[in-house]
Amino acid sequence: CSVICVGVWPEEVFVRAIPYRIRRALTCLLDNAIKYSYFGPQFRVEVGVTVSDGHARVLLTNYGIGIPPDRLRAIETHGGRGEVADSKRSPRLGLGLGVPFAKKTFQFYGGWLKISSVPAHNATREEVATFHRYITTVEAAIRVARS
Repeated sequence: CSVICVGVWPEEVFVRAIPYRIRRALTCLLDNAIKYSYFGPQFRVEVGVTVSDGHARVLLTNYGIGIPPDRLRAIETHGGRGEVADSKRSPRLGLGLGVPFAKKTFQFYGGWLKISSVPAHNATREEVATFHRYITTVEAAIRVARS
């Protein structure tokens, strides 16, 4: 799995926040994106940054086991996990605390956290059922500081 930057990134974005908290929240999200991606040259985590409507948005997209629709809400609660049987890898370690922490952090600073997970467009039904081939996108936003 490789991490690549996509799009044109803004040179500077100023937000009013404690840097450590934002860094920790983003680290939790990136760690999950890598952890739940498949390994190999065709699999990657994409990271993009945009600024619009008074918010800076970080988009993380990964290709991997995904999150079943019935588990999307559960991962936002402390201890909630999007676990599914994964025939490609051993169980992934975690306590289910990263996403709830990140969500509360971004909301505290006037932003949000949105997560979507859909079957990969080139995956067959059998691949989705057996290998859980999904594209998962996380959008983390925070209010931009006004001068």
